[in-house]
Amino acid sequence: MQKIIFLLLIFICPVKNVHSQSAVYWDYGKDAIGIAWGLPSQKEAEDSAYLQCVQNGGFSPRLIASTKDKGFGVVAIGKDGGGNAVIAAAIGEDSADFANQQARYDCEQKGATKESIKIKASWEDK
Repeated sequence: MQKIIFLLLIFICPVKNVHSQSAVYWDYGKDAIGIAWGLPSQKEAEDSAYLQCVQNGGFSPRLIASTKDKGFGVVAIGKDGGGNAVIAAAIGEDSADFANQQARYDCEQKGATKESIKIKASWEDK
């Protein structure tokens, strides 16, 4: 009986790919970025992105975004009216276009001038 229940669970509850976590870190003082995706846990994605940010020159990385969801990711960076960097990330989105639009929109909402916004990175986490 236990074998039957086990087999039923395998067919009813398919196993999801566990490599679906993404994270983005940024150091405003050094304009250093760290991005990770497709790792076994959200913590590993965050740790990897943090380390990458430090390796890219960051001293005080701040977590910009983190998710357990698969999907498309985009990081947008712009400048506010005073010339300060503004960063936004859309991760775990259903389409590349939506992630791009969302990251740009969020960057503008945080104070970046529309014409200054550029896409720094994009990826698909399958």
